[in-house]
Amino acid sequence: MASQLLFTSVATTILIIISIFIMRHLRLSSKKLVQLDLPEPTKLGQILASALPNSVIFPHDVSTFSQGINSYWAKQDRNDGELSTAIGILKGKYNERAKESAEGHVEPLFAIRGGGHSPLSGAASIAGGGLSFFSPRYGLVCSNIISYQIVLASSILTTASESENPDL
Repeated sequence: MASQLLFTSVATTILIIISIFIMRHLRLSSKKLVQLDLPEPTKLGQILASALPNSVIFPHDVSTFSQGINSYWAKQDRNDGELSTAIGILKGKYNERAKESAEGHVEPLFAIRGGGHSPLSGAASIAGGGLSFFSPRYGLVCSNIISYQIVLASSILTTASESENPDL
């Protein structure tokens, strides 16, 4: 009776070890990298990458791309100068394409995701003046804004406040 129990325990242990080995082998073999046929960066992308080397990431650079995807998107430090540079390059390319177009209509190059595309209200709470439950206690959201730094389409960085460029 004891030998039969010992045999059953040993056989079960061997089967478990074999099945674990097989599952690990199958899992590791399924993680082979798939070679993607990625297009080469466009001329505009190369211009942006040379002007802003720490801000433009191409899918070909796997380690930097993975690091960028796995980091918090809003935490990267940026400054107004980088944004002004990017706007200047994009506006120049847009004007160049508009001159080449016979119809005057130019298809967009690409879209840039900004803070206004979020389903959660951040600065969107300013819509309607920012009327909320806390308005009687803290005032309207729009009343708490002192000034904004704005990059115009001409790539000029300017300030919009009550006293400076109030039309913006």
